Amino acid sequence: MISKYAFRLFGDVAKNLESYFPELKEELKKADLKFSAQEYIANALFVSFLSFLVCLPFLALSFSIASGNFLLAYTSSITVAIILPLAVFFIYLNYPKSIIKDKEKKIDQYLPFSTLYLSSIISSGLPVQKAFKMFAEFSGHEAVVNEIKKIINDMEFFGLDIVTALERAIARTPSRKFRELLYGMLATIRAGGNLHVFVKERSSEYMIEYKRRLSEFSHSMTIY
Repeated sequence: MISKYAFRLFGDVAKNLESYFPELKEELKKADLKFSAQEYIANALFVSFLSFLVCLPFLALSFSIASGNFLLAYTSSITVAIILPLAVFFIYLNYPKSIIKDKEKKIDQYLPFSTLYLSSIISSGLPVQKAFKMFAEFSGHEAVVNEIKKIINDMEFFGLDIVTALERAIARTPSRKFRELLYGMLATIRAGGNLHVFVKERSSEYMIEYKRRLSEFSHSMTIY
């Protein structure tokens, strides 16, 4: 509902501003926010405008009571009321980045164990699509499962082949490590290589890195 009013009021302005935020479209996709860049900018403008309307009378009253000078209170409140919506606007626009970082952290946290489990499923000889479905059904690693489910959805509901579905997943995942894993799987499938061997090797690399980081963390705790 709010998005509809925001687009009506600020849709044209948002369209003109869209070119100033070229990365926003990809950020919204990776953050899994169902907005176009224009819609999101319109929402940011709307929220900023509301903050201006709410803050201006409050600030004017506060400054007038504190200073006793109407002119000083008026100019001060106008100045702050302009700065605050600008801050709200840029905080709102940077919100997808914070979502992406949080999602990436959660995916990377479970990736060593997820790849190990996926490798054991693939070793049974199941096709990739069925291996993904089994992983999504039985794995408890929610952050990785959500990414895998999107791949399954692309194949089952949109009729995409595994190659195209992986390409789409590579473009939208917020995790660099998971992107590299998917890209390696894609390259292996295209080359007709052994997918189980690739995933198993990548799983070993992730597990070694995980153990190293765990050791470093334990060492740092003993120092303090």
